[in-house]
Amino acid sequence: MKSIQDVFEANKKKAEESKATNKKGKKVFNPETGNLMVEAPQVETPQVEDTPETVNAKLILMLKNAFAEEMLAYYQYLILEHFTGMLPVEQDKDYTKLVKSVVAKFKTNAEDELRDHAYWILGKLNDMGADCTSIENPSLLNQFATHKYICPTDTNNLMNVIEQVAQTERDAIETYTALVAFTEEGDKDINKKMKSILKDEEKHLKEMEDFMEKIKEYRNKLNTTEEKKK
Repeated sequence: MKSIQDVFEANKKKAEESKATNKKGKKVFNPETGNLMVEAPQVETPQVEDTPETVNAKLILMLKNAFAEEMLAYYQYLILEHFTGMLPVEQDKDYTKLVKSVVAKFKTNAEDELRDHAYWILGKLNDMGADCTSIENPSLLNQFATHKYICPTDTNNLMNVIEQVAQTERDAIETYTALVAFTEEGDKDINKKMKSILKDEEKHLKEMEDFMEKIKEYRNKLNTTEEKKK
């Protein structure tokens, strides 16, 4: 008398033999139920090799996306520079100095996003003969961008304002990390510029993180002062 294990192994072998001949969705044996079942035909997906044309088309798409995100980042800096400059400063020289530093940094970073990053990308797209109609309409930039525009909220809160900018910079780092990797074996000029922009975005993020640390230090200082008064 065959054991349960022997029966299972026999069923498994039968299923494998049945599956080996299954090319058109024939009925095959299920070793777990002992019944026949219909299995979908096995279709081998052909591997499509990248051609210079497909690689170029993907690069153009990635650069368009980067351009759209740069323009959105520029606008965010522009708006938040205004709101931050309007924040009421407290009777504290250190805090006043911090707010002014944030406003100044927003202004210089906005110039980086526009003149050094977006302008270069647009020029490169033109050199590549790219069709830029999809990014000509500013109202469509957010739809085209992979990382969407972060609309300023609670602009009376300096920490919140800086965190929103920091998130935009994190998104930019993700975008340019992908572009650096994609162009590593391709256009050396583009790859070099993508690495340069990536360093800029990493620097911008570090600046925002430093500002947030200074705000935390300021708040701790206030709390300590209040505790001493009690």
